[in-house]
Amino acid sequence: MKHRTEEQERILNLAKWGECREILEELSERQLRSFPPAFTSRLLFEVVPLNTRPARELAMFVFEHGRWDWREPDDEGMLLHKVLIQNERVEMAAKAAARLRKRDAGNPDLAPVWAELLCYLLEKQQRSAAAAMLNKGVLKYVDEDDLDEVFRRILSYKDIELLDTVVRSTKVIPVELIPVPENLSDYQFTRELLNRHTKEIEIKDNEKILWELAILCEAEVMTERLLKKTKDYQYLPRLAEGSNTLFELLLHIRCRDILDEVKKEVLYGALRSDRWKERFELLAGKGWKKSSQNHKEAIRLTDDYLKILGTKKYAPGRRGHLDQINDRARLRFIRVYEQKKKL
Repeated sequence: MKHRTEEQERILNLAKWGECREILEELSERQLRSFPPAFTSRLLFEVVPLNTRPARELAMFVFEHGRWDWREPDDEGMLLHKVLIQNERVEMAAKAAARLRKRDAGNPDLAPVWAELLCYLLEKQQRSAAAAMLNKGVLKYVDEDDLDEVFRRILSYKDIELLDTVVRSTKVIPVELIPVPENLSDYQFTRELLNRHTKEIEIKDNEKILWELAILCEAEVMTERLLKKTKDYQYLPRLAEGSNTLFELLLHIRCRDILDEVKKEVLYGALRSDRWKERFELLAGKGWKKSSQNHKEAIRLTDDYLKILGTKKYAPGRRGHLDQINDRARLRFIRVYEQKKKL
């Protein structure tokens, strides 16, 4: 850096000797702001690693009121964010991130710095500091690998508002990074993610993953989009036996030209649900029992359903016995329903 003043040299020497209390007692906010960023960075390099209370107070004072240069290296070539991370100075890193200038945030050369600092803050549960960085656009020039790592941290954090902030910058959520839910909290977060960011999630080449996630998490908005954008009728039976929200989507599908075999599977899916009688009748009323080959004919289910039950394996004990009783009730219902429709 340029030649330091006598005063700056004295302050730097005091810091090297660990006399941080003396610096604090004489250094004013106005004086600190007058220092060039390169000098302030050098001062921080001396103070941040020290494990004394006056050193921590001085460092926080500098981060609160000073100006430093993120590109200024120490004697070993290490940048400030690395020094903060290496010395586990979480509160200092959070304070520095909160005071990040937009000019620095938008500097392409500093993009790797922001990615590393952001991941560190997320790891240390510093949500406010991470949000402050994201709101200043630090992801604009971050490369793909670093961006994926940021997404992994955000998704593991399960904070939908923080994710919203990221998506405003990236305009896309990588499908392969969306984790498969393992508990109730995961399910709720992934459901909200899928429903809230349907337009930022690329469907092409990701249909299978998205269908599985949408059904698993009962994400009705994403499921509806998948129904419109894909022709994966193999998933329709799972909607028929799924939650009420997913089942209701079937009632809005134009089923006139869907193959009879698919319609059968959908009706069988409805029969596997807890509200099987109600769902079966609703689907029948919407045309799912009418043949696509001859719209005046009904699809016959009794014989095929009897064969399905004949090959079904039941669990031993009371649970298996109850399943058998319920299946017989479904079979009787179908037989009576189809006989009545003949009359």
